[in-house]
Amino acid sequence: MTEQSFATTWSTSSGTRNFGSERKNAALELHRKHFVEQRGMAAFEETAEARRKEAQKNDKRMELEHRRRLKALSDDSDEKFKNSMKFGSTTMWTREERDRIEDLRIDPDEAYEKMKLHTKQVARNYRQERGAMTERVWSKPSMNVRSKEEQALIEEARQDPQEASTKMTKHIKDLGQRYRDEKAAMTARVNARPRSTFWTKEQRAKLGEPLKDPDEVQEEQRKNLKGLTRGWQEEIKSMNGRVKKMEAMSLRSPAELAAIEDFRQDPEEAKAKMLKHLSELERAAREKKAAMLERVEKSPRKTFWTPEEREVIEELRTDPEEAKQRATKDMKELAQRYREQKSEMLERVDAISRKTLEDPEVNRQRRYAAELRLKQLPQSTRSREAS
Repeated sequence: MTEQSFATTWSTSSGTRNFGSERKNAALELHRKHFVEQRGMAAFEETAEARRKEAQKNDKRMELEHRRRLKALSDDSDEKFKNSMKFGSTTMWTREERDRIEDLRIDPDEAYEKMKLHTKQVARNYRQERGAMTERVWSKPSMNVRSKEEQALIEEARQDPQEASTKMTKHIKDLGQRYRDEKAAMTARVNARPRSTFWTKEQRAKLGEPLKDPDEVQEEQRKNLKGLTRGWQEEIKSMNGRVKKMEAMSLRSPAELAAIEDFRQDPEEAKAKMLKHLSELERAAREKKAAMLERVEKSPRKTFWTPEEREVIEELRTDPEEAKQRATKDMKELAQRYREQKSEMLERVDAISRKTLEDPEVNRQRRYAAELRLKQLPQSTRSREAS
């Protein structure tokens, strides 16, 4: 295998494939535009548009080739059909094609063994090629888009994870110790200052007086609440008296108020009156409906059909059972006629003599080979199962 078949493999979002030098240069160009020239999404859009046009051109070319292949297949099929119609053969294969098929026909066991050996050979070649390819890949220097200065800066900033963890733990301990020292110094400064208060001398003197007995304070509060409650009740009584002495205030005139009083009635009386009114309405509706039905029945029957059309409808009207029996009889007659036509067709086909371009001796040898293959098939199956 040549060195050319092991070109550099590039990975994309659509999968891994062999780009070649042209696609590799395109990828490097896109990286340069985006990261070095700082062009952003404009570089991606330009590259995507170029690839779209290229893919569209390839699709058109593949479509043209596909149409050509389909036309060639169609012409070949038409040629075979014309050959079969011309020489009267019942097969689409020509004599040369059938001879070639016979030459290529092999025993199933032999084909199975041959395929097994071929598969082993392919697997062995694949392992050898993969090992050689891996050695060549590891022997090549690593490819990196970054410059040497960027790689040097990355190496300087890189550190051991364990060393970084130890360093951070030590830094946290130092912060905790510094906080504790500051807190102790602050507490010492607060304790060293003299005690001060926001209360005045009068307030502190008042606070120093002896407090009252809780039961005495509770009794005073109870008496005070009783006095407040009694005063509030008296105020409510006097307020209600003043409201009753005032004249009634309304937006309606005295005439409107008198009319409202005249129309005011008992709810039960209004309900009984409404039920009686609904019963009278229902009785009147029934009487109107009965009168309307009586008028409809007395009026002559009306229809849009002419007398001639109604006569035709009456002639075509049949009993459902009679129509069902007639349809069943028609279906049986159709089935009988179809069976007779099918029998006549089969007789005509059987009367046609079989036609073939092959020699009778060749046909006899072929039948013998088929019978022998059917006899040997169970034996070959048992041998494979035993192996």
